[in-house]
Amino acid sequence: VSHTALSSAVTTRCLKAGGEFIQTPQTCAAAAEVRDGLAKALYSRLFDRLVAAINDSPQVAGSDGGGEGGGGSGAGPFVGLLDIFGFEDFESNSLEQLLINFSNEHLQAIFNSIIFSAAQAEA
Repeated sequence: VSHTALSSAVTTRCLKAGGEFIQTPQTCAAAAEVRDGLAKALYSRLFDRLVAAINDSPQVAGSDGGGEGGGGSGAGPFVGLLDIFGFEDFESNSLEQLLINFSNEHLQAIFNSIIFSAAQAEA
């Protein structure tokens, strides 16, 4: 996509009135909403493609999802995230949920580091 076409798509609104197309400029707030929506849609599609690529990748021998550490019903490979509130098993995860989980895990790691450092300092 050319810079000019992308800029025009974000900063102008195109309406069809009868058989005629009318272009009007967007307000800054509306253009920001379009930009944010486009970014979210792109990241979501990228995340979906990444998940599909992982799911379609060849399985490593012995990684049938069952057995020790597999944590599954033997239905196939399984990727899970363990967060501070336990194990989450959704039918479908979004990039947004992954980023929230990642941020929570990072905050939990910082909290643990501070608490453990304080406990060691007292000992």
